[in-house]
Amino acid sequence: MQSYIDRGGELVYAPPFIAEGVEYYGFVLDADKRKLQELCDRYLNQPIGGRGRFVPAGGFVVLACCNLASLRSKTPPYDNFGRFVELEVAFWVMTIDKANKRLFWFLPYIFVDNTYAMAMGRELYGFPKSIGTIRIPPSPEEATEFWLDTLVVRKHPPLSRGEVLRLVQVRRAPAGDIYSGPSGTFHELGDFVRNIVGFLDDRLNLFEDIRLFIRSLDDLLHLRIPMLFLKQIRDVVQPTQAAYQVVVETTPFSSRLHEARVLGANYDVIIEPCDSHPICPELGLTATGALRSKINFYVKFDFEIGLGTIIRKKVRRLRPRASR
Repeated sequence: MQSYIDRGGELVYAPPFIAEGVEYYGFVLDADKRKLQELCDRYLNQPIGGRGRFVPAGGFVVLACCNLASLRSKTPPYDNFGRFVELEVAFWVMTIDKANKRLFWFLPYIFVDNTYAMAMGRELYGFPKSIGTIRIPPSPEEATEFWLDTLVVRKHPPLSRGEVLRLVQVRRAPAGDIYSGPSGTFHELGDFVRNIVGFLDDRLNLFEDIRLFIRSLDDLLHLRIPMLFLKQIRDVVQPTQAAYQVVVETTPFSSRLHEARVLGANYDVIIEPCDSHPICPELGLTATGALRSKINFYVKFDFEIGLGTIIRKKVRRLRPRASR
């Protein structure tokens, strides 16, 4: 392994990274569990040869809209190279690692509004980050509309032209639209986690395995967020092949929780159908019309993301031939 060569204008610093004042808005959407299994197979199971190892935890997806007020490296000399602000829109899929009885989050789509975040995320961890223009409201009280504009291709036939359009939009329903889910601000992390997890588990039966429940609850209560990524580089000689392809595991953790609340209102999500970004077909979301979020929440916290671990391919051991 050779030393990394820093260049002028380099945007990829060394981890760990510290993010402070992160505002995370989450919108939970119904999804087809069979399509989510196909997603896990394509991006996680097939690359490591581990058939059936990663499975979706339930028939749901979380649309996350985040404002990262400060993101910086913790490693010298990069800790002196400044800090950055990042807006982000991403789709999170909760998956179960059946081999280790643990929950992980997998992010098949993620959009950010600056090149630092895109370069660092793609090159280091394998975040599939793209650039977009993003609107995040200034506070939960003003959380009426979120949106993402990005470059897409509506249809794939030859000579179709790429264009910037509103790919994702979230709108709060009018006040007269009756909301029946939980709501309120929580000062204790345990109360907030129990509300969210209890609401989802009642409807999705996430925790059939008590060991999985205990391990996952411990992660949640300590604000650990285990994540998985497919990190790959297309080969320049054989472009249909990957010059490098691994599944990366990392566990960001929160160093401080500022606030947590369940937003007591209905929210609708509109996703523009595009061949270049088949979000609804891949995630098993309703292809037409607005999607009503099941539960909506807001968390403000600080977190650190450090080194990753490579999940090794499953090696098929051949049985020795019997001697004659």
